[in-house]
Amino acid sequence: MPAVVVVAFAVTLWSHRTRARKMAQKWGIPDPTSDQVDEVLHYRRSRLACYPLLYVMFGICSGLLGHPAHNQNHAADSGGYPGSPLLLMFLCGAVLAELRGLHRGRQRPVRPNRLRLVDVISRWGAGVYATLILMTFVLGLIDLQAQPHITPSVLRLAHSYGNNGQLGVPITVPFVGTAVILLLVAFVLWSAQSRSFSPDSEIDRGLRIRSARVALGLGIALQLSLLPLSWWRMEFVASYGTGADLVPTGPESFGLDPAAVSVRDWAQKTADLVEPWTFLSVIVAVFTWIYVANPDSRGFRTLRLTKA
Repeated sequence: MPAVVVVAFAVTLWSHRTRARKMAQKWGIPDPTSDQVDEVLHYRRSRLACYPLLYVMFGICSGLLGHPAHNQNHAADSGGYPGSPLLLMFLCGAVLAELRGLHRGRQRPVRPNRLRLVDVISRWGAGVYATLILMTFVLGLIDLQAQPHITPSVLRLAHSYGNNGQLGVPITVPFVGTAVILLLVAFVLWSAQSRSFSPDSEIDRGLRIRSARVALGLGIALQLSLLPLSWWRMEFVASYGTGADLVPTGPESFGLDPAAVSVRDWAQKTADLVEPWTFLSVIVAVFTWIYVANPDSRGFRTLRLTKA
């Protein structure tokens, strides 16, 4: 059903000139001409054409990664958000459109008008994205310290509490995912900064800024979905470490292994220290994503005054 919605979305916007005009106005062109609206429609269609197939493909891949054999029902708890395929669809659609633009640029050469990176994205958004990337790797490396303590006896205790031994995804998933998304975002930013696609400088600048800001916003949103995937081991040990390794203290009684108690306390303290700061960073990133993916009104106001 979601794939049908994506197809309907693409078909609805394919020739919608009113929405194309509003998009041009939103990104710095107060009174777009008919030719400029045509440019916006071509820009939009180059992305819409990819969406249905990309959504189906990423939906299948997300299901395979979020539901491995040992983790059939734990995807939502470990960061497998259902919106991730949709975000990937938008980002990869932008990348494919930029790649097709390379071929189009060879056939219809346009004199490049290079922009500075700060002209197309906000420093604040870039800083938040870099912080999320760093957090993903740092949290993952800290969380890996708990991996040796997830022993068969810990899994048995988790099973006895109804967890069924479900674990999160391997650390390679958030680490490799972060690297791939960073490369995709960097390619779109490079393309928006260094390459022109239209001889109309006004529409060219507006659409290049849109491409860069939306790609950065998608990068932040996708990184937010990867962040929980690198942090689940400490919580697992803190929840099920105590009493996992039971040692006999009498003919019919059992006592807690002091080593297991120490490990549980260590995992709990580490989680209590890290998680509040992580939660604060996520809240800041959510609001930053909303700001980054939309036009900087001050920048466009300055541009219009300069032209006037």
